[in-house]
Parts: sequence; C-alpha cells; structure tokens
Amino acid sequence: MNRFKKFSKYYIYILIFIFLTIITTNYMVDPYQQYRKASFYTFLVKNERYINPGLIKHYEYDSLLIGTSMVANFKSSDIEKKLGFNKVLKVPTFGGNICEQVETIEFAQKYKKINNILFGLDLYSFSGFNIPTNIKEDFPNFLYDDSVLNDSKYLFNTRVFTRSLKSITKRYDEKKISEQLDNLYEWQSKYEAMFDGGNNAKTNYLSQVNRYKSFRHYYKFEILKDNFNNYLLPLIESNKNINFYFFYPPYSILYYKLMQNAGYLEEYLKFKSYVFSIMKNYKNIKLYDFQSEDIVTCNLANYKDITHYHQRINLWMLNNMRMNTYLVSKDNIDKMINKLNEQVQRY
Repeated sequence: MNRFKKFSKYYIYILIFIFLTIITTNYMVDPYQQYRKASFYTFLVKNERYINPGLIKHYEYDSLLIGTSMVANFKSSDIEKKLGFNKVLKVPTFGGNICEQVETIEFAQKYKKINNILFGLDLYSFSGFNIPTNIKEDFPNFLYDDSVLNDSKYLFNTRVFTRSLKSITKRYDEKKISEQLDNLYEWQSKYEAMFDGGNNAKTNYLSQVNRYKSFRHYYKFEILKDNFNNYLLPLIESNKNINFYFFYPPYSILYYKLMQNAGYLEEYLKFKSYVFSIMKNYKNIKLYDFQSEDIVTCNLANYKDITHYHQRINLWMLNNMRMNTYLVSKDNIDKMINKLNEQVQRY
C-alpha cells in the first residue's frame, strides 16, 4: 500500500509538472500573440483562425481585408496603393462563412477604428454549411473575446504548446515579419505548379459533378437571403461610417456550370440581385462584380481548380476597382446577371 501511495504521489507530481510546463511555455512564448506582439521569434503563418485574433489585438491597421482563400493572394501594399487605404490587415478565414467573417470584423472594432473594409463575397459563405460558428469546430471562439475565464483553453492546450516549441526555433526577423504581414496567407507560391493551362481545373470539375448535386438544399435562395440578413446586414446597418468595398470573386466558368447542373444557379443569381437591392441604399458601399468577365473566367489557365484564380487576377481586380470598372449599379445589375447566365448556358 505504501508503494502504491508513493507511486501515486510521484504520478501527481509529474502531472502537475506537465501541467505547469505547458501553461508557462504557452504564456511566455504566446505563439498566437494573444498577450503581446512576438518579440523574440518570427511568428509562424499557419492556421489563420488562430493567428488573426493576435494580429488584430497587437498590430497597426485602419483597414481590413475580409474573405476566404479567394482573397488570400492580395498584398496589403497593393490594396493600400491601388485603393488609397492607409494600413491594411489581412484577416481572411479559408472556407469561412459569413458568421465568422462578421465576428472577425466586430472583434477588430474593439481594438481599432476601422475606416475601410475590402470584402470578398463568396457564395459558400452564405450557404447552409456550418452556421453559426459555435458548431464550426475549427473556429476558436475563445480567442475572439476579452474574457480571461476561458484563457485556460489557450494556455493548457497541447496544440498551442506544439506551436510554442516550433515558434522558438524561428529567429526574430523584423524584415521577414513585415514581408509576412504584406503577403499574409498567400498560397500562390505553394501551388504555382497547379496552374497547368487548365487541366487541373477540368479534372477538378469532373470529380465534383455528383458531389455538388448533393449540396443543392444548402444553397436555396431563402437560406442565402436569411444568412445575409442575419449576419452581414446588421453589420452594414450599424457601420455607416466605414467604407465597404464588396466584390464577387471571379470563379471559373466551370464552377457556375456545376451550379447549373446541381440546380442552384438560378438561386445564386436571384441572391445576387437581392444583395444589390439592399446595398444600393448605402452611400458608403461599393459593390464590384467580376464574375461575368469571360476573358478571365473562361480562360482555365487562370485557375488551379474550379474556383481559385492566379495571383495576377487579384492585382487585375484592384486595378479595376481603382477605376470603378465592374462597379454594380441600377443600370447594369440585370445586364451583369443575364450575361453570366448566358455564358453558363452556352458553355
């Protein structure tokens, strides 16, 4: 019995040691910069949902880039130069929904006065998938509040501990950090080889035909409309002092063809019309639509799959935004929607 008590005591000591080691390391290193800006290591750029809150808390900005992986290849410096923004922070959520995106903006407003938001509007973000974020497992809600009561989820976290150990191996490099912030979450360099003249896009299309047919019930107009009204519209209504630059990313023609085959292209086009009917009432909103520009969307060499376009398209969009080309108005909304529909029917 004495041996058992002795073993139990040592076991408890070991557990306490492990517990304290994880908490202390995570607090001191703070790999996601929850408590302070990184000062003795160069932070790792991976898992944007965990990184964004720390950047929002501790870095300088007055403008935001919001969206999914479709906006990740924008450079902050290009946005500042082309659109006249002062200091941009990129805070996208890959595969993100509108609830996550709005929550990110509202969190940023607690720390900075936001003057401008460049916002990519993705169909997926308004669909019936994973809304609200409390059922989206990969969104760390506990990092997007100011409560110290749930800090234990961050401090006593083996995932964060692993990140801490990796972080301290990265020597602090101020120049590299500046470059990282400018190119934050950029994926072009990683997937350059996949832009193979359109073969990957075609292969991706063929592999998705049956899968997309099963998504139809997630993309009904009423679902898209409700998620717009419940999440994005209240943000717009309560922030008439922010300049919003919304845009529809130019997916490849194959993506719209999948929508048509799956039976929800009309639902999407109806949704776009509805979005404009709301946004046209706000003087602080500009809405750009690049989705019917067939010079881009029908050139499959611009894509690594059915949706993700080359980084040169990001710069092309900024140049056109600067000139207010593709700006949606009451005079061209129907023309733009009909043009896209006709392109899909013909393809």
